[in-house]
Amino acid sequence: MLGGSNDELGTGLLIAGGAIGVGGTFILVDSFKYLGRASKRKKPPQ
Repeated sequence: MLGGSNDELGTGLLIAGGAIGVGGTFILVDSFKYLGRASKRKKPPQ
């Protein structure tokens, strides 16, 4: 799409894909704090 007749569409897709990638990376990194909390749960008494 880049370099052709739809140059503006290709540029928009590149920007949108980059923004989605950055957002997904942030969510992935942010989720690790919940994994640490979940592993410290107390076992119920038997």
